Amino acid sequence: MSFANWGKTKKQIEEEKAETEKFHREIRKDLEAHSRKLHEEHMERMRKSSEKQLKQWRLAQKGIYYEEF
Repeated sequence: MSFANWGKTKKQIEEEKAETEKFHREIRKDLEAHSRKLHEEHMERMRKSSEKQLKQWRLAQKGIYYEEF
């Protein structure tokens, strides 16, 4: 028994452990959702960049060169 559990009943310890595990599950779930959102945003930026490069390449094939600022 750790010092933090001193004087607590087994039921109290189990309840606190269950609450802590629930908290950790929720944190992991939030982290996964946030990571997924960041990944989707990154993929969208990459897609837009690729589309821009392809558009510039197609124009260059026609002899039209420009640079966006």
